Amino acid sequence: MKKILMLIIFIPIFTLSFSLSADEIFEKMCNRENQTLRGLGEVKFVDPSGKLTGSRLAETWIYVDSNNLKKKLLVLHKPDNFKGTRFLTVQNKGRDDDSWIYLPDLQTSRRLSTSDKSKAFLNAPDGTLTNEDMEVKSPGDYNCKLLSEESVENEPCYIVEATKKVQGDTQYSKQVFWISKTKWLQLKIEYYDKKGNKQKITTYKKIRQVNSVWTTEFFEMKNLKNEWSILYRINKIAYGDAAKVEPERFTNRFLTTGEIK
Repeated sequence: MKKILMLIIFIPIFTLSFSLSADEIFEKMCNRENQTLRGLGEVKFVDPSGKLTGSRLAETWIYVDSNNLKKKLLVLHKPDNFKGTRFLTVQNKGRDDDSWIYLPDLQTSRRLSTSDKSKAFLNAPDGTLTNEDMEVKSPGDYNCKLLSEESVENEPCYIVEATKKVQGDTQYSKQVFWISKTKWLQLKIEYYDKKGNKQKITTYKKIRQVNSVWTTEFFEMKNLKNEWSILYRINKIAYGDAAKVEPERFTNRFLTTGEIK
């Protein structure tokens, strides 16, 4: 009887010892996104009344180098007054990412500083889409905590709270992620301002596999303070060798000239 009792006591402990930590879950989500890719997508801005006020057509390239670090390039194609605008982010190990933006009207590029992170990206409505929202997420930059579990879009998810280790590098006090248990996709994100108030919510939909990679083709980011929304839809996307991504794109030369050679 004592042996049976001991087994009953130790089985839950044995099971729990193999469960994933919050840091491991968050890292799996980030690693799933560590894919070389090329995509074309459209961003739409919707005002509080539900009226469409503008859109941007952008092409994105992501390249993962031999150190498993990402470089991300975004090029605007439409509308005409934003055509040729380019945004480059280079992920660094052990320190904050480097980001640059090229503005064709000024014919110059500049590096974005920490104070630029909370500024609107591509003239998006104030606080709805910022430069920081476009950055590459590095697991080592965050302290993570597993809050609970819940289903989103019929997908069982872990709920993970992520807090930047260096609070001076972010406009948010924390972000909360709903991460698919099987596909490691982020299906929902809540953003909290420095006072701890919920500021924005992003929800992801339309999950499918592209080149064997699970992908969400649509997301909505809603600003709870000014009630503006961002709608983003992927028109085309390819991963790995199918993406045909040239490493030469991720340089300051390409950023300023738009030319690979």
